[in-house]
Amino acid sequence: MGECRRVAQALQIEIPESMIARRLNVAGSAAGHKMSMLQDLERGRSLELDALVAAVQELGKLTATPTPALDILLALAQECGRQASLSL
Repeated sequence: MGECRRVAQALQIEIPESMIARRLNVAGSAAGHKMSMLQDLERGRSLELDALVAAVQELGKLTATPTPALDILLALAQECGRQASLSL
């Protein structure tokens, strides 16, 4: 979330701290819930990596904002998709 927020700030978009806290609290309370991308992977569906991760990474590059965690996350998710023979 921090990297996304820094990319947004580089684009002069302010994401309120309360919104970030709310998102993290919801994600943290979702015990036993499978995120949609994991469900897609398990069902052999294509992964929405471009819309969910690659877009932020690309905006980071355009604004010279480092996104090391997103870079790793994207590479790992792409490899999972390749190993499952999914279109990415």
